[in-house]
Amino acid sequence: MPREITHHDAILEAVRHSGIISDLVERDGGHFKYELDLELIVYGRNYAGKKVGPYARLLVYYPYEEIIREGDWGGNTFYILLDGLLNVYANDDRGESRKVGEIHSQTCFGESSVLAGQPRNATVVVSPAAEARVLEIRRPALRLLRKLGRFGSRLDSNYRQHGLDHTLVEVQEASHNSFSPELLGKLKKAARFTVYAKGHVLFKEGDPIDRLTFIKSGWVRRVRGLSSDPRSVRDLAAIPALADLMTELDDDVGLDFLGAGNWLGIEAISDGEKIGWQYYAKIK
Repeated sequence: MPREITHHDAILEAVRHSGIISDLVERDGGHFKYELDLELIVYGRNYAGKKVGPYARLLVYYPYEEIIREGDWGGNTFYILLDGLLNVYANDDRGESRKVGEIHSQTCFGESSVLAGQPRNATVVVSPAAEARVLEIRRPALRLLRKLGRFGSRLDSNYRQHGLDHTLVEVQEASHNSFSPELLGKLKKAARFTVYAKGHVLFKEGDPIDRLTFIKSGWVRRVRGLSSDPRSVRDLAAIPALADLMTELDDDVGLDFLGAGNWLGIEAISDGEKIGWQYYAKIK
């Protein structure tokens, strides 16, 4: 079992030397720039008599000690190595554990499982050479840490990469392994995994089709025949009765909703000439 260091000054010093979240202890004049976030993460806070946080623990792991194990549920915690060296192992096709890499100081690990809500994809063990000091951070801190420049950028990059990898696996399974490894590799290079906010316009009716869009989750509202009048589109989104009426009109005007598993723009693949979007699409 790891040894926990509970002294707040030691935890603050660990954050300061973490590299990736050191912005959290940045000062603005005589105060911490992120004072409220820092308090919640390191000290915890009382809300209406209920203690919330702290979300960070400073742990010392001994040589050969296992920090995370492949296959375990890892949806609640991730880690930052402060000093020491960690070895990374993963099971091969035959189920044998093999060393696949190392983790060095000021490196974040385990966050992909938290973001994706999936089991750990590797086992991380402390090197036999020396102890390892690690910051363990609980999931609720992610929302607070996202605003930090270095951490937010890394988290976004990792989330996009992991989301793309997982989506390609799902597409391959749904197509009964119709894609060759070479084709999957090309698709991965050309694709981008993105999360859009509600109300985001994907494209407008009449714009040229220059990409395919696969809906992994959520809903897309499609409107045809009203895109030249932005006010009509806004009204359509706001008034359910009007939306119901639109489905009863002729072929020149229409509305529908598409959910997970649908492709947008696939009609352009078989057309020899460039064609435009036949509808206006917006995140519902």
